[in-house]
Amino acid sequence: MQFQQTCSVSWNLQKQRIGAFAWLHLRWKHLQIAVAMVRGGMEWVKAMRTVPFERRCHVSLLLSEKTTLTAHGMVGWNHAMGDVTVTGQHAFAGGGNFAIQGLPIAKDALNVEAGIDIDIGKSTRLGIKYTGQFSQQSRDNAVKANLSLRF
Repeated sequence: MQFQQTCSVSWNLQKQRIGAFAWLHLRWKHLQIAVAMVRGGMEWVKAMRTVPFERRCHVSLLLSEKTTLTAHGMVGWNHAMGDVTVTGQHAFAGGGNFAIQGLPIAKDALNVEAGIDIDIGKSTRLGIKYTGQFSQQSRDNAVKANLSLRF
């Protein structure tokens, strides 16, 4: 079961060949994980709450009638409250109990994203994006390239 509340503020700026859009995003998320059916009902064993705060922006530049270059980025912070490691006790019929533990998420983490997309014609987009999450416990980096064809 997941509950989520969101608050966003955005603004848009347009000039002749350049357009910019930015927004600020705050979200509260509550996640409960069901681990077993107990006499017709779910047993809830873990609750995790996160509060991400993000600042996103993108700027578009019209290069020609059919070509647009868009740069986008995000800087955010994620704060997790409560127990950040998901665990559960399970058993199969006729067998012994066993425990499962997931990987913990960071209590406080800096999130970054930067990328460039280029629209080539009306139906083709080529893009590359970097994402990263940095905390005292871990670092997570990724680069993603994509090619979109719309028809």
